[in-house]
Amino acid sequence: MRNPSAWLARQRHRFLPSRWLIGSEGVGQVLSRGRQEEWLVGRELCVFTCLDLSVVPLAKRKSFVRTTVRRLTPFQDCGSHFEFAGTKAMVWMWDRAFVAETARSSGQLKKASRVVPESLFRGTPVEGPAVELIAVSSGYEGRAWRAGALVASEWWRDAPEDREWGEFVRGAGFDMFPLVSTHPATLSETPWGGGGASLQELGSRLRAPGVSIATGLVALTIALPLGSVIRLKAQETAIDRAMTSVDEGLQAIMQARESAERDADQVNRLLALRPPASVTNTWAAMVDATPTDSWQLLEWRLLDTQTMEAVMRLERPDLERIVASWEASGTFVDVTAEMGRAPDEVTLRATLTSRGQP
Repeated sequence: MRNPSAWLARQRHRFLPSRWLIGSEGVGQVLSRGRQEEWLVGRELCVFTCLDLSVVPLAKRKSFVRTTVRRLTPFQDCGSHFEFAGTKAMVWMWDRAFVAETARSSGQLKKASRVVPESLFRGTPVEGPAVELIAVSSGYEGRAWRAGALVASEWWRDAPEDREWGEFVRGAGFDMFPLVSTHPATLSETPWGGGGASLQELGSRLRAPGVSIATGLVALTIALPLGSVIRLKAQETAIDRAMTSVDEGLQAIMQARESAERDADQVNRLLALRPPASVTNTWAAMVDATPTDSWQLLEWRLLDTQTMEAVMRLERPDLERIVASWEASGTFVDVTAEMGRAPDEVTLRATLTSRGQP
């Protein structure tokens, strides 16, 4: 074996996951590597929100985000991914059952080693303040940036009209930015975020390269002449040291996770100290006030400090009934409702009050 380093590199590449994009139009492979599978969830299947963590202690931010996601998610079986940027947490949520069923029905996919949002592989962070419109796999994504954090994101099937763009920009808290020409954002091989993988994902991704390296060492020791044995032993020692370091890192992650779970009660007490019209309470009031269980939240945002807008999908929507129910909740006043683009989509706008808040 003339070039052991190149051989090791090829073996490691074999065990990196192939990448598949799962969207509303089906499944497609975007990167072919090893047998493991990494799934990208199309932007149109994700709900995005940005959390302000400036008052949350640094050591408790991950557990705070996980707890908040469980309270905010509009899905019964929620998959999620979050990235940190300064004191902001950028959170993507999706219907895990729907994604898994789409993958299974394709007949090509079995089980993912990691599931992440498509948006992490499109474009790059902007220091801002700035807004941009980029092309994604199935439509367009509007992005609003502040200090390198994605503070607002919205998806459209077709390029937004001036009115839609203006509502998005103002809803993100910006003065009007003109809608510039759309620039395509190619799907990159690496994510622009920190790649905040879970403990299970880290173990799955690190285990295969470790096995490949150990197998390579055995093969090299047998194949190379005796004069190369000393050099191979040195490489083996270095790799063992690296694998030991990886194990220590995993142990640290496990300890951090256990500590976060112990702090869950304290996090809940922190949540109880939030202002009356918090995001969590507003979402809960929305659930209680909507007079049917057959609905799905597509988009949600604050247009200003008191006015919110929600886009819902309902079966046979009754606008008068919905408006009356929201008005009677005590949380929403000046409620208006109008039909969206699709016959089962409704856009609701309301002014938030402190009445009716827990």
